[in-house]
Amino acid sequence: MNRKFQIIILLFTLSSSSANIFAQEKNYVDSLLKIIKTTGNDTVKAYRYIDLSVATINSNPFIAKLYASKAHDIFERHANLYGIAMASLKIANSCRQLNEEANMLKNIKTALSISEQLHNDVLLSSCYHEMALIANEQNDLEKALSYNLKAIELRRKLKNDKEIAGLYNNTGIIYAKKNDWENGIKYFRMSYDFEKKFGSNLSLGNELNNMGIYFIFQKKYDSAFYFLNEGKKLRTISNDIQGLSGSFNNIALLNLELNKIDEAILYADTSYKLAKQVGIKSSELEVLLTYYSIYDKKKDYKNALEYYREAEKLRKTIESESNKRKLGEVQNSIDLDVN
Repeated sequence: MNRKFQIIILLFTLSSSSANIFAQEKNYVDSLLKIIKTTGNDTVKAYRYIDLSVATINSNPFIAKLYASKAHDIFERHANLYGIAMASLKIANSCRQLNEEANMLKNIKTALSISEQLHNDVLLSSCYHEMALIANEQNDLEKALSYNLKAIELRRKLKNDKEIAGLYNNTGIIYAKKNDWENGIKYFRMSYDFEKKFGSNLSLGNELNNMGIYFIFQKKYDSAFYFLNEGKKLRTISNDIQGLSGSFNNIALLNLELNKIDEAILYADTSYKLAKQVGIKSSELEVLLTYYSIYDKKKDYKNALEYYREAEKLRKTIESESNKRKLGEVQNSIDLDVN
């Protein structure tokens, strides 16, 4: 099986692209900036910069890095080791998303060293979590698994069940990438059981989606349909439009596996409509590749080639927009001077 199914890899960094969420983020960011401008307390200012970094990491990692760097400078002036470690973690997180490997490794090493020096399990678990994400992106799955399990052990000790749920999900995905689907489904189910305590339909929808993918690979298609559809229902309830696009795309691919071409096209059509609605080009790209697979299997090579070309065109657009965004962020970084 070489079809591409959408597995949620980084539970803690998922974001919604709906206008309502962005409006809420802007209001929150504005309120934090107001506090920074008006307070005379450096510690308060530094922690609000940390909050700003967390608030903007998904939508703008470049700006998030600058906020974390401002916090780091303040904590360093006051020799606040805990603050330095926290800010270093946020910088490493931003650098990972910006592909700034040297700066990422420098900051995660600083954060880990201080966390060990302070014997602070909260910081240590966060370090191991970030190191697992780094190793996963480098495709070093053994290290990713080791760091994830260390983070889980510490968060069990801290009785931090909510974050354990996310780590279980990520551990399941690492096993899935290793083609160890038995352990993968075990951790997806553990994540689901923990997540039910908190009533997060968004996270539960992700985990049900991942379990559905497990059953596709096991060729247990009735179970796959059940879990993908249950995940789709929860994503509908939580208004996770991007997640819904992924659910419909996965069901389209499942129908393709079963040679139900017409049904696959209908689900792909809905997925593409949702992807266009939310404005996430990477989701649009996934569906275009699904269309290519559908028409290729249908032996309609004219349409298959058309969708392949459209996918390649969109891929180049995404790369171009990413480069332009980085340039724009550098030019607008002066707006962060609110000290």
